[in-house]
Amino acid sequence: RNVKMVAATFGFGFALALALATPEPRPEVSQQITWFYATSLTSGAHFLTSLGFAEVNGTKQASLCRIFHAAPSHFLGVCDSRPAPTCPKGPEGSKDAPPVTYTLVVPGTREVDAWHSHLTALGPRVVRVTAPGHSIRFAVYAFNFYDVLADGLGCYRFEVQAFQDPAWPKPECPPIAVPIPVAVAPPTRPMAVMAAPPTPLLPPPPPPPRRVTLDLFVASKCPDASRCERMLEPVLQAVGELVEVRLSFLGERTAGGGVACLHGESECVGNKAQLCTHKHWPSHVDVDTRGLPAHLNWLLFLRCAAEAEGGRPFNTTAASRIPGNTHACLQRYSVPSATADAIDACVRGAEGATLLAEAVARTHTLCGHHSSRPKTACKSCTMSIEGKPACVLDEGAVYNCTGLASSQAWVARLCDAAARAGWAPSALPLACRAPSMAAGGPSRPGPSWPTVQGHSYASIDPRSSADFAIRYFGATLLSDSRPRCLGKADERPPREVSVRLPRHADFRGGGLALRFVSNPRKPGGAYDTAAHTAAMTLLFGNLSVNTGHHWNQYFDFHLGFYARPSDLIAADLLRDGVPFFTGQSAGVYQSIYVAIPGTGHIVEVLGDWYLPALPPCHVRFSSTDQFCSPKRRRRLRASAPPLPSLDLGVAYSPGDADTNKTTMAGADPRAAIDFAVRYLGGSPVQQHRGPMADGPCTTLAWAEWPDSHEWHVVRYDTADWVSSDGLRPAVPFNVSQLAEYVEALRDLTHGTYDQWLDHREVLSVGNLTELARVLRGDGVPFAVRSRPDEGTCSLLMDLPRNGLAVEVVSRVFDGAWLARRCAANEFDLCAPD
Repeated sequence: RNVKMVAATFGFGFALALALATPEPRPEVSQQITWFYATSLTSGAHFLTSLGFAEVNGTKQASLCRIFHAAPSHFLGVCDSRPAPTCPKGPEGSKDAPPVTYTLVVPGTREVDAWHSHLTALGPRVVRVTAPGHSIRFAVYAFNFYDVLADGLGCYRFEVQAFQDPAWPKPECPPIAVPIPVAVAPPTRPMAVMAAPPTPLLPPPPPPPRRVTLDLFVASKCPDASRCERMLEPVLQAVGELVEVRLSFLGERTAGGGVACLHGESECVGNKAQLCTHKHWPSHVDVDTRGLPAHLNWLLFLRCAAEAEGGRPFNTTAASRIPGNTHACLQRYSVPSATADAIDACVRGAEGATLLAEAVARTHTLCGHHSSRPKTACKSCTMSIEGKPACVLDEGAVYNCTGLASSQAWVARLCDAAARAGWAPSALPLACRAPSMAAGGPSRPGPSWPTVQGHSYASIDPRSSADFAIRYFGATLLSDSRPRCLGKADERPPREVSVRLPRHADFRGGGLALRFVSNPRKPGGAYDTAAHTAAMTLLFGNLSVNTGHHWNQYFDFHLGFYARPSDLIAADLLRDGVPFFTGQSAGVYQSIYVAIPGTGHIVEVLGDWYLPALPPCHVRFSSTDQFCSPKRRRRLRASAPPLPSLDLGVAYSPGDADTNKTTMAGADPRAAIDFAVRYLGGSPVQQHRGPMADGPCTTLAWAEWPDSHEWHVVRYDTADWVSSDGLRPAVPFNVSQLAEYVEALRDLTHGTYDQWLDHREVLSVGNLTELARVLRGDGVPFAVRSRPDEGTCSLLMDLPRNGLAVEVVSRVFDGAWLARRCAANEFDLCAPD
């Protein structure tokens, strides 16, 4: 391109010679395929599948050639479109054998030995394997293997090799083999999946009857209005599902048919703004709903409207910004512009005038007219339950509140009203059924309210799983139990290792305990947890490759937590060649997804981060990008200082971040969350990716606990459990089928402990006795297990119709029935059930 400039200086002949001597750079090569030929396409493809290579499905040439992932952007193809080579004496038996060697290059000798163990375990009917050895001449450590079928790929030599030459370049992306420090046996075929799901152990709740009416008689610019709304917030977080809040306003009708409000015309506009917002509020908003059920999250608007300058509630009418902050509050909660326009039209038009006239008339009928005399007539704020006076808050003083001196008393009163309205006991929230546990409700929990403590994983090698968490997440070792079991030696010895994740003093929280358990003596069915781990290892493939392995249903089994800084974790994973992937938004990476060795599960390490040297193959779509609606990260209520970003030079604000969460792939998300609300102290949360049923793509249901830990239960309908990798029957179940399989195997009625219980969420509670009473009263099956060395006892339950398990643990279990059960049933890795 500089020929003209050179010619002008040195002459055209010199410039032409220079141009010819400097060739243009070669075109880019983005992917590579090595083709093999077999007499039988089925036999050749079967050999590659047996080795664990994932197939690329859906290609137009699939009837002639089948293609498999080998390494990042590298593929193996097998065809029967032309004659296959022949070698009667084997690929090394004569000089006529094809001089072709296909070499899989791995990082080191450990990986060569791991491949050797993996292939040897397939057996001599699948593959012939030579012994590994060092070659000084070529500076490699390697072995060969061959297809045993002559009509397959039996005339090709395959090699697994690690270079011991420092001049050999390192790969840009981690290798295809997952560096698990233990051998993973190939999965066995499971028992046939039943044609119909088993009868659910817990029947779905009946449709709820009429909600209890809680009337608030207020004036929008009166400070006592916002005081009583804030006073009731923890009550509504605990039992809001039972309650319908109705606003009525103080005022008088005018001779012209209008309304005169207590604090003038601007208050009338503010009253209409609140009534119109209630009527037109969208069913879903993009905010932290603070534990309120969906039908009450319009109350968030009242909280915002009550703010004075600086964000604190106004204490005088003069300090009120109502109605001037109406649009700002709608914007805060991402109310769609069309809805905001409808609210504005309502306020300005006949609709708002009608709503206000009806509200004032209702006040006159149920509460009376306002009077300035103390403790007489109708005051702002007067509260009534089911039309009966309940309490008055006026001039900052509370009176006429017989029996309602605390949030717990309010909860009890509303629970009683709901029972009288026809709510079945089993449909009531936990705060109603276990009042001593509530002590103020989920937002202000007493010492006995359930909170998420950690998570348990079934693992084929608990110590390796724990060491991974220690090395990369900064976890600390808590315990390592290796019992000496009598009887026949186990192929995988029972073991249980516990670690604790780092605890943060800011919005990140943390401190969850992770338990890794090898429990081979427990029943697991024909398809046990070890087979599932092996199947998931095949399904996940190389997490560092962003082609071919897209998001699948089983990725939605993942714990999300904050650990060490994410950029440091990513650098360590890259250094050690551990596969992982991340998502990207606005130039930064969001979360790290990585598999914990031996568990068949990935985890999501939360946090925004950046690493300039991250190869692009680590960036892929997450589940969020494939749902019908995009992910919107929560706006946290915490007001913590932002975290510095090492590379971006910008602040990472806790005001727009993920919360600690447990994502579960479930066949029936709503049933799981209903169970969490009814028995585990969770509050239903409106998720921020669209409505509960997100069209044909996915079904989502969320719950939240007092420390802001969330459950996200997902049925991802459009994600095949094998994605595009063609791993049937190695991955035998989709999520719904696995739920059926586990539900059929599980027998908590008789206290049986199965292997699948080792995959469970763990919650702690101050006293286990009242929860056990509620479960027994409803006929919910559960098993009891204790740990005398820790002084704890646990209830193990099943999330109905999902095959998922949960443990609730406590140091207090003082009821006579429960104390006997705890004493008689210990966690025992050596026991058969």
